[in-house]
Amino acid sequence: MPGNVGRGPGSYFGANLTAAVQNGLVSKDRLNDMATRVLAGWYFLHQDSSSFPAVNFNGNNPGDEATNEHIDVQDDHYKVVREIGAASTVLLKNEKEALPLKGPRSIFLAGSDAGPARVAGPNGFRNQGGNDGILAMGGGSGTANFTYLISPYEALQARARKDRTSVSWLFDDFAIERAGNMAIGNTAAIVFVNSDSSEGSDRTNITAWHGGDNLILAVAAQNNNTIVVAHSVGQLVVEPWIDHPNVTAVLWASAPGQEAGNSITDVLYGDFNPTGRLPYSIAKRLEDYSAQVVTGGSGTILPVPYTEGLHRPAFKVAFDMKNTGKVAGGEIPQLYVQLPPSAEEPPAILKGFSDVHLQVGQTKNVVINLSRHALSIWDVVDQGWRKPEGTIGVSIGASSRDFRLHGAIPL
Repeated sequence: MPGNVGRGPGSYFGANLTAAVQNGLVSKDRLNDMATRVLAGWYFLHQDSSSFPAVNFNGNNPGDEATNEHIDVQDDHYKVVREIGAASTVLLKNEKEALPLKGPRSIFLAGSDAGPARVAGPNGFRNQGGNDGILAMGGGSGTANFTYLISPYEALQARARKDRTSVSWLFDDFAIERAGNMAIGNTAAIVFVNSDSSEGSDRTNITAWHGGDNLILAVAAQNNNTIVVAHSVGQLVVEPWIDHPNVTAVLWASAPGQEAGNSITDVLYGDFNPTGRLPYSIAKRLEDYSAQVVTGGSGTILPVPYTEGLHRPAFKVAFDMKNTGKVAGGEIPQLYVQLPPSAEEPPAILKGFSDVHLQVGQTKNVVINLSRHALSIWDVVDQGWRKPEGTIGVSIGASSRDFRLHGAIPL
């Protein structure tokens, strides 16, 4: 790395690149271009200047005291991490006024994802390449070590002490019968499930890990206010339990970082009104996805012309939003474009969104910009963007299935 070809014979660089240049497979001009691209960022950031800060950390050997000055760069970032974790949580279901929790008499926490790692702390796996306890980060070379990690168990305990709530928990995902029995009689039972993946180790299925589906069903069978929290790197099949009458709320919390427990507690108790939206669709079955899981093989690399940069807005779509509810909160209005049949595109395509926070009764004017490329299609024959023939519609809503406003682009 870079250039590693996975589990194959080696790298595309190093000695292999030298050989490719020597035998004419790679030209010297291409080699110079590669070097220029590597060094351009170095010079652009003036790293050749004597005033540029010296290297003070060795990422390949963080324990090397000769190169690690232990500079504290955390400041108060925990506040931002906590807020982002709460703001990115997606509320998928909320029935019977299950949420927010209001000083419940008792709560039961089920699932290993509710608690801290049971073996070796938050950094027990190299590059976070394992799953033990709360899933707060995916795995791979882009990860970092946690300075600390707040699990839901810790955060909910602190809140319970404030509200004088009784708390019980079970971190064993496979103690199904015991989990169901412990859920009996609690004001709310919160089941935590997860699904992890890592660079070089993708998921081979899209079901909840550690028998999560069975755990949810066992708890829901014994508690009529079962709340599910999913920390997942992507889609899961939720059909086994999503419509269970005792599953009253579902929160999709993804991988929220070191303040994971505090973030989800803020949402569970209504201290933060969740405004997150899924960046993908959750299908009923694996087979419903247009692309299926690929477990091996090879493919071709699509050449992408890097000539498309940032573009000035061609149109501005403006509309008003009003909070008609009883509490302050946020909403993420989404703009969808309906291209004409001649474009042969999906019926509605997400092209923009905003994040709006409103006090009770407050109205705000929202503007979302559209570039010409948002209203164009790629012509595979001419190898360029072009405007489709026909009328282009625009819809504003909370999702692709909840449009509130409709209009058309004046072309």
